[in-house]
Amino acid sequence: MGTKLIVKKAGTCPECKKAFATGQEAYWDSSVKNSAGFSVICIDEDCFKEQGGKLTPRTEGGYRPNSGFSNRPKINVTLKVPEVKVGTVVRDSSIKLKEYVRQADELVEELYSLPADDQTRGQIRSKFIDQLIAISGH
Repeated sequence: MGTKLIVKKAGTCPECKKAFATGQEAYWDSSVKNSAGFSVICIDEDCFKEQGGKLTPRTEGGYRPNSGFSNRPKINVTLKVPEVKVGTVVRDSSIKLKEYVRQADELVEELYSLPADDQTRGQIRSKFIDQLIAISGH
């Protein structure tokens, strides 16, 4: 069950000593083991075959690089929000929550040197907001 694939981790063929880099095409067969005891992988087709690797013919609909979510058709989605009268309690709570978010942003900025779009910064900010809400009793 050999195939040609895009290498995810750089390495070297133990037989011919040819190096392959991440993102490079190579031949791989999981059912055959090389002298190092690993699945046969090499960028040289002749070396791959000398090690016992066999290429399996591709069937229609097989793996194609870059065929994931990025190639799906783009669909425009419109969110329709109904007109709703918001009570003063809800409005006051949202104002308070905005203040908590502002305070948490200031705390994170003051205490940590993380970029604005960093996931860890978002997690820390979220914990600060949770603590501010718990302290306020809301």
